[in-house]
Amino acid sequence: MTDFLQKLRQFLHDPPDKCLDIQKHEKRASNYARSLNVDNLKDANYADQIASSMERSLLPEKKIYQDFTQIRHPLSESFLPVSIDRNKALQEVEDGFSSLSQKIEDLDEKEKFFYLWRNLIYELLEKADLQLKKFLPILPADTRIPDHSIWEHLKITSAINAYEEFQNNSLFLLSIGPVQRFIFQARKTKDFFMGSFILSYLTFMGMTEIIEKYGPTSIIYPDLFGQPLMDWYMEEEMKIKVKNPYSYFLDQPTIPNRFVAIIPEIDSKKIECLAKKIEKKIRSSWREIAQKVLIEKRLKCDLKYFKAHICTFPEIYWVALPLRVNERDIRIDDLKEFFQDKEIKGWEKLWNFAENKGEFKPKVGFIYQLLYTALEKEMGARKNLRDFEQQEEEGKKCHVCGERKGIFRDEFEENERLCFLCFTKRNMDLYLKNEVSKEIFEDFHFPSTSEISLSKFKEKILKDKREKFEEYVELFRKSCKKFNQIRSSLLPKLKKEYLYIDIKNIDGEWLLKENLTEKNAEKLEISKEKLGKIKKKLDELYEEVGRPKDKDKYYAVIMLDGDNMGKWLSGRLLPDLEYAYNSETWDKLPLDFK
Repeated sequence: MTDFLQKLRQFLHDPPDKCLDIQKHEKRASNYARSLNVDNLKDANYADQIASSMERSLLPEKKIYQDFTQIRHPLSESFLPVSIDRNKALQEVEDGFSSLSQKIEDLDEKEKFFYLWRNLIYELLEKADLQLKKFLPILPADTRIPDHSIWEHLKITSAINAYEEFQNNSLFLLSIGPVQRFIFQARKTKDFFMGSFILSYLTFMGMTEIIEKYGPTSIIYPDLFGQPLMDWYMEEEMKIKVKNPYSYFLDQPTIPNRFVAIIPEIDSKKIECLAKKIEKKIRSSWREIAQKVLIEKRLKCDLKYFKAHICTFPEIYWVALPLRVNERDIRIDDLKEFFQDKEIKGWEKLWNFAENKGEFKPKVGFIYQLLYTALEKEMGARKNLRDFEQQEEEGKKCHVCGERKGIFRDEFEENERLCFLCFTKRNMDLYLKNEVSKEIFEDFHFPSTSEISLSKFKEKILKDKREKFEEYVELFRKSCKKFNQIRSSLLPKLKKEYLYIDIKNIDGEWLLKENLTEKNAEKLEISKEKLGKIKKKLDELYEEVGRPKDKDKYYAVIMLDGDNMGKWLSGRLLPDLEYAYNSETWDKLPLDFK
């Protein structure tokens, strides 16, 4: 069972205001922790050392003092100069802790840890003036190497299972997919969106096995702080109040399809057991989504197709790298199978330099870049051994993916047949409105391609002839028995300005006269007489604002891709080492050390 009291010690071992007065920071940390009924902060020392060696560059044996004058970003060569009234800021942080103690006195240790991880920064911001508010979220953990925040340091320290020169941890990486194929198998914008959202949601559901057992800080990537799904989970599932929650962004798929964690296990059987629990959670969550969509639609499905279409998705891969082998911390030479001799020798040379010339002896965290790269290589090797299961699909294929048998008709596109997986993807919102947020996912309409391409034309109508547009929509509503099928959501840009219009918006497709055909009218159950009136009303609208131009009928797609993410995450593309240091500290370093 996870010792959340120890995690509290590790999270509170340094005060958030450490950089404002380095010399007295240990005393302040002790006072702040004691006000929250947490003691024995020295138990966090070894975890602190490992975290520091993961995050910071080297400093020489001769101790260098550095005043707090700069904040640096790890991916940038520039810095933010600092000017702040430190005594006033220190008092404001102290006031924040004093106010906080009464709010959490009734929480147990696990609840307290979750609350502080998520809310401490906001509790302190409430007592801060504008000057401190500017810097508080990015205060550095070390004034000499100010390229990482105190908040990141506290998070990493609390994730590490370590006591008195002994650590028991593994790096754990899990990935689900397929990503591109699953997302791009789509015919509607809603299909694209929900494909991405499903992967995000299922990945998070898998994370909850680690979050519940070891705490949210054990997830190293992605950072869960402020994640909409994490805020929702804390409030709805754990009943822990979140300050300034981001759960109103629940409809945004902000979790990637993979995560990296530090887990306090090195035994292969225990790690495998954890991985199986995560996999079970992901698959059971997906099955629950599919089943509840069926129930909501009042449909039944042959069990054979349920197993063939639902139970084979998603693909799940995981690897783990223990950081302790043969009763000792993992060493550089233990990683020879992953790297060429030249790279191993270079790291060994750096380790020896740190051991002989550094301010502190290097710990296992010193080779985190090497360990993470080895973990990624393990994952690459695992994915090369793809799991395969023969599937025989008879009959007409799904009109979206073309891989599985089409079973269900789409209620809006009668000629479109969908497999169980694509059908569930398209109707995911039916599950989300009941199980996640009715407020956000009730009547969840997504702009169609027609709505997107005609958005400029619609903006012109709403701006210049809103009443005429409303008359047209109202006539359509009265004339069309299947009006709900042609409703659409405004684009966010228009929704912000014309919010009340959104609830009775008509899809951009029906602003084009060529779409008002007898065939389409028959599908929507519009009589010929009423179709004529609709056409006449649209002509009146055209007389006022003009007809849509050819360019109004098209849209462009912009695709953004973050290149070399693995190299960025492993640190291989960071700026030169000089830019991690406070420039004054860099000038003080001996030339041979540089």
